[in-house]
Amino acid sequence: VPLDSVLRTGLFSMSKAVNAASWMKVIEDSKNDVPETELYGIHSFVYKARTPFHPARLAFFLNDHFFVRVEDEPMEVRKNDSEEAHRAYEVRQQVRQMRMKKKFGHILRSKGCMWLAGRDHLIGGWSHAGGVGDFSCLGFWMGFLPKNQWPAEGSKEYKRVMDLWQGPALQVRHTLLLSR
Repeated sequence: VPLDSVLRTGLFSMSKAVNAASWMKVIEDSKNDVPETELYGIHSFVYKARTPFHPARLAFFLNDHFFVRVEDEPMEVRKNDSEEAHRAYEVRQQVRQMRMKKKFGHILRSKGCMWLAGRDHLIGGWSHAGGVGDFSCLGFWMGFLPKNQWPAEGSKEYKRVMDLWQGPALQVRHTLLLSR
């Protein structure tokens, strides 16, 4: 379909779309639906801890079970790599996924924040779907920021930070959600 026959035709009207009954019916009907967690048997587990992960052991675990993309790291397989390199990559991926499934069942998704020993001021971010995980730095834990960068005292955000605050480690912790 040529784009000029769809885009900027002047035929769309937000007021007509808002008042159309079909999208409202979908929302109303979905209120009686069985939740997808029940329908597909999805279960979740939240891991919380206030001791840091050992960086080398965490890296070994993640690389042993996932293809891990680290922020600013080049991709493992490049477009110019040989067909043999692509096949070897696929085999490594299958082995990792089988290892993960054997040990932990079929984990569909996991995400959250982590604390790495020796990097106490930084928040490690983890996100995974299928066999691919993404590890990145999400910024600084609140306790390591200057007070002028904190949320306003009395705000919801400030209350949330204070609720998480414990001991000398401030709000530093792990919170990871795993769904299977």
